[in-house]
Amino acid sequence: MTSLGICLLLAVATSPFEVRLSPPEPLQGQLLLIDIPEARPSDRLSGTFDGSPIHPFWDARGRLRALAVVKLQRPAGKASLTLRLARENEPPRIRNLAVRVRAGTFPEQTLTVDPKFLAPPKQAWPKIAADQKAMDQVFSAPDSEKKWRGRFVWPSDGRRGGGFGIRRTFNKTQRSRHWGIDISGEEGDPVAAIGAGVVVLKRDCYYSGGTLVVDHGAGLYSLYFHLSKYEVGEGDAVTQGQLIGRVGATGRVTGSHLHISTKLGKIPFDPQSLIEADLSEDEVPASPPATPAPASGPTPASEPAAEPTVR
Repeated sequence: MTSLGICLLLAVATSPFEVRLSPPEPLQGQLLLIDIPEARPSDRLSGTFDGSPIHPFWDARGRLRALAVVKLQRPAGKASLTLRLARENEPPRIRNLAVRVRAGTFPEQTLTVDPKFLAPPKQAWPKIAADQKAMDQVFSAPDSEKKWRGRFVWPSDGRRGGGFGIRRTFNKTQRSRHWGIDISGEEGDPVAAIGAGVVVLKRDCYYSGGTLVVDHGAGLYSLYFHLSKYEVGEGDAVTQGQLIGRVGATGRVTGSHLHISTKLGKIPFDPQSLIEADLSEDEVPASPPATPAPASGPTPASEPAAEPTVR
């Protein structure tokens, strides 16, 4: 190959391609949506954000997009985003970007729960370990095929209380972070799927009680805790808004409510950032879905399925 040909190949490989981020400066614990406006139908996207793989997908409007997450524990500051765009008959194009991560605000909360959830009896240890193993197996094999369409919605009409990332102290001794959002509700109130997907876990867990996990594809999961009743089973395909369970007070709780969590791969993130993300796939972008009003009073509190392990 001539020197001119080599130079042309290098120029293609290093030429920039447009990247759009939403939000441009995410908060700690938020979902990050990546858009590649110039993508062609045969293009393939891969990369990493802050050391973790991104999760690319094509939407119904033919857009190449990807999801990434800012870890809750990550300090504010610059995070590295590396993208690799592979195109037929061309060398891959690489883009390296520095994304500014902003500090979130995470209040403190003091709660009182049954002491058995802080110092579980020895006979409960095998159950807790089995719950953790079941969760680990689910999140170790995400389905890369996107199953949802359009924006996600809230799973119930209750008021939102305990928010994502809150610093909690239990019984004045044990401290932890809150890895989801608590939504008020009476026992038996309906719980709906926030988006289309497949139920990959139905389990009564020591900490999270009646638990469902839905795989939405592209590495995205939603988790529903403290249910009193299941309306679906493992392996069931569900649609957005479909009844999947009933609000309860099972597991480590201070009262009846729903705990909703979201994960990208194994990384938990704020469910509100998913529901507010512009994932519309209509030709004319849809209006944002209605958001339940913030709680005017306390909402019963909860914790994750396998509290000792942070994901």
